[in-house]
Amino acid sequence: MPKSTAKAAAPVTAPAAPSTDPPKPDKELAHAIQYGNVRVSIWKAKSPKGVAFTATIDRFWRNGSGREETDRTFLASDLHCLAKAAAEARRWIEWQQKLLDQNASTIP
Repeated sequence: MPKSTAKAAAPVTAPAAPSTDPPKPDKELAHAIQYGNVRVSIWKAKSPKGVAFTATIDRFWRNGSGREETDRTFLASDLHCLAKAAAEARRWIEWQQKLLDQNASTIP
């Protein structure tokens, strides 16, 4: 029987606060939404074209020693919370974009 050459991926662990994405100078945490074990982090990025919002979604839990862990895979039982958090994130981003558009139209 031939041996497999595939290597198992090392487990990825990162602090759960608010996302596993490293902070960037042009990207800042604007808002976070949490339902159950699911957290959506909304990031505000400034570019020459204006402001853009992006979102990352993480599932978190506590390991056996009580340390908080995160992952970007979801259990079936997490999907309802994921859907609610994603929908709320979309509403929040649309609201922020509307505010930005209103402010831009009032500036002479």
